[in-house]
Amino acid sequence: MYYHDLIQVAHETKKLSALIIDESQADTEALTDKVHSFFNSITAIDNLTDALKDYQKNPYDVIFIDFVDYPEELLEFIKALRDINPYQIIHIIAKNIELKLITNIVELNVDSFYQKPISKTDVIDILQKILITTKKNKKAQTKIFSISLPLDLYEKVDQMAKEESISK
Repeated sequence: MYYHDLIQVAHETKKLSALIIDESQADTEALTDKVHSFFNSITAIDNLTDALKDYQKNPYDVIFIDFVDYPEELLEFIKALRDINPYQIIHIIAKNIELKLITNIVELNVDSFYQKPISKTDVIDILQKILITTKKNKKAQTKIFSISLPLDLYEKVDQMAKEESISK
């Protein structure tokens, strides 16, 4: 990735909020230190129950989770997130991830898996994926509509759309 690309990614991700869920305070602090300058706000919570309650009040744009030691709870948590927001960006960052758990989580459309400790290259990769997913989700949520306009008004809208580079 080029330096200017990283600046563009950082500029875009700086508009987003993040939730870090990890029972290890040291790991939470390490991840927060690596990504804090790339997000508008970061919240850290040390258990899935409180995280879900908080998410229901304050939805986050990106969620980082390390709760693979509790696979059933993790799967239920991700299912609950998907029920609330099917477009939620979720990244699993863990020391050990079992193949069986990966298989189950993949079915829930988790965005990525990373092994701890994550490197600067991993952080850049995560940020790029977040940006790509955010853009894709915005396109998926775009609504198309049509209206009938008198000819003179249509011509005015057409001209304005050309100036703004949007479709009429």
